[in-house]
Amino acid sequence: MGGNRISMSGGTINIGANSTTTVTGSNDNIVIGGSSTTTVNGNTETFVFHSGFGQDVINGVNSTDKIRFDHQLFADWAHVMAATTQSGSDTIITLDANDTITLKNVTASSLTQNQFQFA
Repeated sequence: MGGNRISMSGGTINIGANSTTTVTGSNDNIVIGGSSTTTVNGNTETFVFHSGFGQDVINGVNSTDKIRFDHQLFADWAHVMAATTQSGSDTIITLDANDTITLKNVTASSLTQNQFQFA
């Protein structure tokens, strides 16, 4: 598999635009820079999204992981859920035509309010 491989626990990882990255470790803040594919092999990760995050795909999300949005993107849980759809086995969160997050092999009904943060 091509792309970047990062092994870290308890740190901050910046994922660049148009990249493919595999992260091994736990308790990381993973800042998504734009239109990337990220695979995680760990627990308790926090995925951080700022304005202009692009078309992102995340593999390996589990119930211990969190997604953090700038408050200007989504104000709260209700707004995220209103922008969430199920597509086959994947969940897609759509801010607009240019900014989507695809959570591979995650059902929308399995997401909980505790998995989302707004800063």
